[in-house]
Amino acid sequence: AVLLVRDNLHLQDILPIRNVSEDPEAMKELVKLSGKEQAPFMMSGGKAYTESKDIIQYLVTQVAPL
Repeated sequence: AVLLVRDNLHLQDILPIRNVSEDPEAMKELVKLSGKEQAPFMMSGGKAYTESKDIIQYLVTQVAPL
């Protein structure tokens, strides 16, 4: 769901994706930042977002004023 929202909001160029299933270093960083092996995960402004609905809400509210 998060990837669909990212595409629909045309954020592909500014919101990179790291696939933790294919990138062991990305998985290590995920665990370091979140404490668990759970994706999707997003950091913004020092805040961690670990639930799809929270990530989607954040993205929509950030893009809506534009």
